[in-house]
Amino acid sequence: MDEAVLALEGAIAPMDCFLDDHDGRVQCSHGEDFGTCATKLLWTRVQLGVIRSLQKTTLAELIEFDSRPAGGAPALTITTH
Repeated sequence: MDEAVLALEGAIAPMDCFLDDHDGRVQCSHGEDFGTCATKLLWTRVQLGVIRSLQKTTLAELIEFDSRPAGGAPALTITTH
């Protein structure tokens, strides 16, 4: 799903202030030097979590999940590391 989202939506940016520096690094438009952001670490971690989830999810999984009966679908398991 990572490739599909990237192709359809572009790079994942959890906040509007995130800028893509085309080097895989996150830049923030807050502040005069574009590097000081009190919450940059938090949003970088959120971004990486979303990307990892997309990388681990396949289209086949989404189709299978969607085709299950509403009452019989097992609960989602969410793991954090």
